[in-house]
Amino acid sequence: MSNLEEIYQQYLSTHFKDSFTESSLEATSRGYEWVTKYLPADKRATILDLGCGMGHFLYFLKKKDYTDFEGIEIGREQVDFIKQNIAEQVTLVEDTSRFLKERLAKYDLIVMFNVIEHLPKAQVLETLKSVCGALKTGGKLIITTGNMACLTSLFLRYIDFTHEVGFVETSLRQVLRLAGFNKIEFVPDEVRLRAFTPRAILGYLVRHLHRLFLKAIYLVERPGVTRPRILSYTLKAVAEKTS
Repeated sequence: MSNLEEIYQQYLSTHFKDSFTESSLEATSRGYEWVTKYLPADKRATILDLGCGMGHFLYFLKKKDYTDFEGIEIGREQVDFIKQNIAEQVTLVEDTSRFLKERLAKYDLIVMFNVIEHLPKAQVLETLKSVCGALKTGGKLIITTGNMACLTSLFLRYIDFTHEVGFVETSLRQVLRLAGFNKIEFVPDEVRLRAFTPRAILGYLVRHLHRLFLKAIYLVERPGVTRPRILSYTLKAVAEKTS
């Protein structure tokens, strides 16, 4: 067993040991509400969660009454946890690209939530091409990853020992196009006032000023050249297979 394989086989007990509890499942899954807009209308659509982690999105799909979903993981602990607590539709895989290549044009939707940063750079393009091949025409890939354009990008890059590569909008769009996706949409994290309470108003103002501060930094450092549009800590993209 390689060092990397050893790490992933103990990922739950070493990386999530102090931060994850079963009771957090409901609260964490609510963070996927933004995805609802991009979910297939048909509740029987085929959906794959690639690198499903602790199964938060599978739990979300189950709550939304989707029936034909599955997850794949390379860590035994995560697979066991999901089967015990969420759903049986999860598979332990050793080679993700091979798994996908054996299921050409099968899926209506594939999601990769905070997965791509764990791939060695040499495997990123191959994996995304395999994802594109496994989608039906008109199928979508929803992908999220840490945003290296945000102020805390170094923390995001090194918060996990298994992180291999980081992305900004331009580099993520580049690899998605190379993989065969031509219709790509980035989903911004909007700063919203969620309630008219002193605490909510203060939080809104702080977040808004934070974004303005980051924009000012890029304006000073990169005048007249390409600057990031999305400055939140997470990049969210939706890529469609058009042919």
